[in-house]
Amino acid sequence: MVVPLGGWRGGNDIKTAEGEVQVDFNIVSPKYFETIGMPVLRGRAFTGHDRAGSPPVIMINEPFARRFFPNQDPIGKTVQLTSEGNPRAEVIGIVRDRPFRNVRARVEPCYYVPLSQQYSPYMALEVRTVGDPATFAAPVRQTILDLDKDFPVEEMLTLRSHREAGLAQERLIATMLTGFAALAVILAVIGIYGVISLLVARRTREIGLRMALGANQEAVVRMVLGRGLVPVFAGLAIGLCAALSLTRFISSLLFGVAPTDPLTFAAISMLVIAAAAVACFLPAKRASRIDPMDALRHE
Repeated sequence: MVVPLGGWRGGNDIKTAEGEVQVDFNIVSPKYFETIGMPVLRGRAFTGHDRAGSPPVIMINEPFARRFFPNQDPIGKTVQLTSEGNPRAEVIGIVRDRPFRNVRARVEPCYYVPLSQQYSPYMALEVRTVGDPATFAAPVRQTILDLDKDFPVEEMLTLRSHREAGLAQERLIATMLTGFAALAVILAVIGIYGVISLLVARRTREIGLRMALGANQEAVVRMVLGRGLVPVFAGLAIGLCAALSLTRFISSLLFGVAPTDPLTFAAISMLVIAAAAVACFLPAKRASRIDPMDALRHE
């Protein structure tokens, strides 16, 4: 089990050629990046040697490197901070981009400071476990209370629950849209079934005549299915074209999937075709069982 500390994400000014620029920063302890799964791309991570009294050091993310050190190697360069004492801190490592405020936010320039060089009382304990992290909640809480029974443990969250909480609005919208889509499919199936049933009823004499002249049940089923599915394919083509042209209006509601994801469009198309086929098949099967003599006497 790895147990580092991470600070609450904040903002701070740094002095650059552009003047004082506010960027995000975080105060962390050694092993923080390893625990949360944020790879160090270049340089090194903080260690126990980065402590009070040693030269100030920071780590930066990729947007920070691209903005303030374009076409340069940031490792070994220094940054003028505006924290207490206005220290110049050496860049010792670059970490991969990761969203912090929420999963949809654009990753902004950010730097990290070791806790031993800039103390903060507002810290979060990060715990990496093997297996279900929820089972470790009680032991971790008890361990903290054993160290200090008056220490307030305000909240314990797994990374999954924290991520899902950040997507609560998107999940609600997705659930509502799924419900509306399911209702639309059900209404479409009912409508197709009703139309095909009416078509079969109006063409009972024709179907009986075809069967009297030698048409078998399979031929009748194919004929009715063809009459029912041709409009479905035409409507599906129109709907797909309209959906592709309107995807830009829903891109802000999507996460983890492209507005024009081909797999999603293919899956929905197959679902619509399957539902329409079922709606057409029942009247078609009933039509194939019509007795030719009864059909010819049908008015």
